[in-house]
Amino acid sequence: MWKWFLISFAIIIADHIVKYLVATRMELYQSIEIIHNVFYLTFSKNAGAAFGILQDQRVFFIVVTSEPIVTGK
Repeated sequence: MWKWFLISFAIIIADHIVKYLVATRMELYQSIEIIHNVFYLTFSKNAGAAFGILQDQRVFFIVVTSEPIVTGK
Protein backbone atom coordinates (compact mmCIF):
# COMPACT_ATOMS: atom_id res chain seq x y z
CA MET A 1 0.00 0.00 0.00
CA TRP A 2 2.85 2.41 0.77
CA LYS A 3 4.21 1.83 -2.72
CA TRP A 4 1.01 3.23 -4.29
CA PHE A 5 0.91 6.12 -1.84
CA LEU A 6 4.48 7.10 -2.74
CA ILE A 7 3.83 6.78 -6.48
CA SER A 8 0.69 8.95 -6.15
CA PHE A 9 2.56 11.50 -4.05
CA ALA A 10 5.42 11.66 -6.59
CA ILE A 11 2.96 12.20 -9.47
CA ILE A 12 1.17 15.00 -7.58
CA ILE A 13 4.48 16.72 -6.75
CA ALA A 14 5.66 16.41 -10.38
CA ASP A 15 2.34 17.85 -11.58
CA HIS A 16 2.68 20.88 -9.29
CA ILE A 17 6.28 21.47 -10.37
CA VAL A 18 5.36 21.37 -14.06
CA LYS A 19 2.40 23.72 -13.50
CA TYR A 20 4.63 26.16 -11.60
CA LEU A 21 7.28 26.11 -14.33
CA VAL A 22 4.70 26.61 -17.08
CA ALA A 23 3.02 29.49 -15.22
CA THR A 24 6.30 31.28 -14.51
CA ARG A 25 8.26 30.64 -17.71
CA MET A 26 5.81 30.43 -20.61
CA GLU A 27 3.68 33.03 -22.37
CA LEU A 28 -0.08 32.47 -22.57
CA TYR A 29 -0.89 30.07 -25.49
CA GLN A 30 2.80 29.31 -26.07
CA SER A 31 3.43 25.67 -27.11
CA ILE A 32 6.47 23.49 -26.61
CA GLU A 33 6.83 20.33 -28.67
CA ILE A 34 7.56 17.39 -26.33
CA ILE A 35 7.26 14.51 -28.83
CA HIS A 36 7.67 15.49 -32.50
CA ASN A 37 4.23 15.92 -34.15
CA VAL A 38 2.54 14.00 -31.32
CA PHE A 39 2.61 15.77 -27.94
CA TYR A 40 2.75 19.50 -27.21
CA LEU A 41 2.70 21.38 -23.91
CA THR A 42 0.54 24.49 -24.35
CA PHE A 43 -0.04 27.11 -21.66
CA SER A 44 -3.68 28.14 -21.35
CA LYS A 45 -5.89 29.23 -18.47
CA ASN A 46 -9.31 27.87 -17.50
CA ALA A 47 -11.62 30.21 -15.61
CA GLY A 48 -14.53 27.75 -15.60
CA ALA A 49 -15.25 24.22 -14.46
CA ALA A 50 -13.97 21.10 -16.18
CA PHE A 51 -12.91 21.77 -19.78
CA GLY A 52 -13.94 25.44 -19.55
CA ILE A 53 -17.64 24.84 -18.93
CA LEU A 54 -19.38 27.97 -17.56
CA GLN A 55 -16.41 30.23 -18.20
CA ASP A 56 -16.16 33.22 -15.81
CA GLN A 57 -19.25 32.21 -13.79
CA ARG A 58 -17.66 32.53 -10.34
CA VAL A 59 -20.86 33.71 -8.60
CA PHE A 60 -22.75 30.69 -9.97
CA PHE A 61 -20.13 28.30 -8.55
CA ILE A 62 -20.21 30.01 -5.15
CA VAL A 63 -24.00 29.79 -4.97
CA VAL A 64 -24.17 26.18 -6.16
CA THR A 65 -21.48 24.93 -3.78
CA SER A 66 -22.59 26.92 -0.73
CA GLU A 67 -24.37 25.17 2.11
CA PRO A 68 -27.82 26.52 2.84
CA ILE A 69 -28.38 28.20 6.19
CA VAL A 70 -30.89 26.17 8.19
CA THR A 71 -32.84 27.99 10.88
CA GLY A 72 -35.38 26.80 13.38
CA LYS A 73 -35.68 23.93 15.83
